[in-house]
Amino acid sequence: MVVDASVVFKWFVEEPGTEAARKLIVDHQLKAPAHLLSEFLNALWVASMAGRFDPTKAAAALDKTERTIDLVPVELLTNSAMEIALALNHSVYDCLYLAAAADTSSMLVTADERFHRAASASKWGTNISLLALK
Repeated sequence: MVVDASVVFKWFVEEPGTEAARKLIVDHQLKAPAHLLSEFLNALWVASMAGRFDPTKAAAALDKTERTIDLVPVELLTNSAMEIALALNHSVYDCLYLAAAADTSSMLVTADERFHRAASASKWGTNISLLALK
């Protein structure tokens, strides 16, 4: 199963979907494109600027993420991601996650409703699932 930064973020910042996101750690072997780390850390930085995350916990969050997720080199996904991005008119950053899922015949779990909507109406619709946010 592939997870994106919107899901991993919920492991460390309480918000709708946190419980479902944390359950994925227990129930599945997780993977993601390696750029997840920078995207995830940026989300933690934004949350810390808003007072929603203690920045002194960032190193521990990064360590746990690196130990929990098998990271796929972005270079292995770029051609597929570009094809998906062009087809969906969506960012390559997000489409790298969907490429990782499609290239391994697995499922991407995301909390990004807009991306889910775009992808689920495409030929990659069987490779994406929306995290339960309740």
